[in-house]
Amino acid sequence: MYRSRLRRPVRIPSISTSKSQTREYGFTGGLDTNSSNDEVSQEFWRYITDAREVEVGKWFTRKGADSFSAPVGEAVTAEQASTTGPGVFDFSTTTWWAKKVIPSSTSRVTAISANLARPSNATGSVVLALYSDGGGVPGVELFRTVIAQEDISSTAAYVKSLSITCPDVIAGTTYWIVGSVQRSGKNSYQISTTTAASTGKTSIDGGTTWQDASLDFNVKLHSSTAGGVKGHIRLTRPDGTNKTFFAHQTNVYEVNESTGAITIVDSGLNGSSTLVDFWYLNDTLYYTTGYQKLRKYNFVAASEVTTSPENAAGLIEHKGLLFCHSAVDPNKTFYSNFGLYDTFTSTDFYYSGAPRSSDPLKAFAKLNGILYEITRNNKYALYGSENSTFRLENAIGQKGTFSQRSVAYNEDRIYFASDDGIYVFNGAEDINICSRYVQNIWDSITLKENTVLELYNNRLYIFYTPAGELYNSRCLVRHLGNDVWESIDTKTFVGTSYTRFDQQDIMTIGSNRVGMLMIQEKPSNTYTNMGEPLDWELRTHYNVYDTPAQLKRAPYFRPHFDTVKGDYNVSIGYATDFSESPTFMELSLAIPSWRYDSGARWDSNLIWGAAAQVAPLDTSMNVPGEWKRLQIRYKHSAAHEPVSFDGHVLKLQTQRIK
Repeated sequence: MYRSRLRRPVRIPSISTSKSQTREYGFTGGLDTNSSNDEVSQEFWRYITDAREVEVGKWFTRKGADSFSAPVGEAVTAEQASTTGPGVFDFSTTTWWAKKVIPSSTSRVTAISANLARPSNATGSVVLALYSDGGGVPGVELFRTVIAQEDISSTAAYVKSLSITCPDVIAGTTYWIVGSVQRSGKNSYQISTTTAASTGKTSIDGGTTWQDASLDFNVKLHSSTAGGVKGHIRLTRPDGTNKTFFAHQTNVYEVNESTGAITIVDSGLNGSSTLVDFWYLNDTLYYTTGYQKLRKYNFVAASEVTTSPENAAGLIEHKGLLFCHSAVDPNKTFYSNFGLYDTFTSTDFYYSGAPRSSDPLKAFAKLNGILYEITRNNKYALYGSENSTFRLENAIGQKGTFSQRSVAYNEDRIYFASDDGIYVFNGAEDINICSRYVQNIWDSITLKENTVLELYNNRLYIFYTPAGELYNSRCLVRHLGNDVWESIDTKTFVGTSYTRFDQQDIMTIGSNRVGMLMIQEKPSNTYTNMGEPLDWELRTHYNVYDTPAQLKRAPYFRPHFDTVKGDYNVSIGYATDFSESPTFMELSLAIPSWRYDSGARWDSNLIWGAAAQVAPLDTSMNVPGEWKRLQIRYKHSAAHEPVSFDGHVLKLQTQRIK
């Protein structure tokens, strides 16, 4: 007898109009700002700032700049150092203090000092910020700089924190120095006070409202003469000692690499010069200003090369000769005798294009034994190995550049900025590496002549001036190994850079605000930009998830972040359908217990074996509502607090088209 099959348990088909699927997304493609939204591939970011792809698809906070030299002419332009009626004020993430300062000179701020102490239970970093005056209280923030916890002792002492922004201040104008604790900090720090004045302010709501303090706070405002670095070089002498020099205003300075102190070695530069180019050759430092004959420094004294036939602008060594661009005839190059770099013969010169052409020479570069003369709109190649065999011809690539600063080259490539893009020249063709992914950024730049290029650590750095600004303050970074546009770095006030021939593989950069050198991405950097915060941020495009016309939901969302040794959060946001009004939530990156590499002792009675990544499994990680396009954002603006992102998982529900 057969049993009825109707009694067999079967799965009831769903009658829902949605289809659920879980997708994991990794981001290996880098930055794409140029494609239209729906053309951006899912592995690309729409926006990246202050990040590095340390592993393929893993986006870490970049290392910023560190101080290398003292700023030229730095002095205290406003302070309160009185010890009359001494006391202390406890401040925290919500309780702030403010000190009114009036600079004695019109200058650019390089640092803020405060007399600080750290009680044993205080953690986190201290923030010192400069504000404009807003009707007798702090108004608009001009910049902020951060002091790490370990730099503040239990006994009050002045601690100095630097600035890379170096904002302008005007003599006799009121500003405010504001102190607080970075938002991840715990408990209170202390600043010393005095009753010598009663202009201080305090706030118990994070600077929203201010009250009179009837006392004053011990702080100092440091500033320097305006004017950036005109050029610099770092070299290694035959005895193995390293030397660093830079030009500022009418002087060439030598940097004491141990202390950062600076000493004038040449005070004879022409004040009209804007670019000073250096070349180290035969244990002599040669340099040009564009307004004088070739100059030299032999580590004893500086002097003019008297046989230099005319004023020089730009120089390079090639085939045992020293080549210089003429500052008088813009298409003329003259060169020294073989091996005699201080000796020039009046007949040893050539023209790139017609004499006194409207297309002047701008830069030198070398590739595969050929010297390239790059004009504003063209390139020429100098073949041959000596005077009798020199032959100048048009180069295969016909794109030009703006200055020696806008060119960088290594053993097999020349990179340079041109009117319509950033090009790489391999000896056979010019290739625009901007065109596919970041061309719109380059097209938006109006002051392209400010651009500075540098090669370092298998990356190409492009320091540029954003539209509406007058100085370089951003940097496009291309990872040459991964072949991706890696980041738009913020607060990069860089006018010169140098890595060529540096035997210690150090990238030095010169400020375009004051006479100061810095080191870029030093391995020991603690994720701070000369004391200022780093603005790490990642944004996807408004993803349609392959179904642009259908409504979708994301009831489950899990990002992958590495845990950290500190105790701080990362902000996670979402925006839908081009709203540009993201909603943010906070995710803690703190280690829930102790890991092997966390620095604890074996006898510390701690639990080992914490997860390497956070796992946000609670229901708060979701995107409510229905939408067609979704953008996800991650950001963390802080100093000394790195973040590492490694992809995310979304559970998607796709609605059927009605």
